[in-house]
Amino acid sequence: MFEEEKAYNTNHLIRNELKNGRRILYISKMPIGVLKEQFDKDNNLIDLRSLSPRPESNCISPMNVDALMHTIQKFIEDGSDGIIVINGIEIMEKWMSFSKIKSTIEYVKKLALENGYSVIITQNPLVINSHRLLMLEDIADEVISKKSKD
Repeated sequence: MFEEEKAYNTNHLIRNELKNGRRILYISKMPIGVLKEQFDKDNNLIDLRSLSPRPESNCISPMNVDALMHTIQKFIEDGSDGIIVINGIEIMEKWMSFSKIKSTIEYVKKLALENGYSVIITQNPLVINSHRLLMLEDIADEVISKKSKD
């Protein structure tokens, strides 16, 4: 789990993993256009999805856990040796309870580990209550806490 205001460290890690040939499912609060600027848009190893209620194929509604789980399960079924990145828990929290989000993340982690995948959660520590941040930290195998450079 990365605790950072902006996903600089997460994106750096993902770019390195792409160079090593790992598949990435990147689910983010950021719009797809912004995400494409961060990564090689022609790289077929990365699947970019935006947490947005827009009815577009590259968007996942932040209020629809079933759509989120379907996207993750399909990614796992489509290949091996991948990384699932979730950046935007605070967006999901606007539409569902934190306990639902926490249980979903726990399930995603379990599913990923059973299939040889890694899960990275990126969370801005300034926009989540400290108790909930601690609950996310308890789920994580490792916490990397850095303030982003502006």
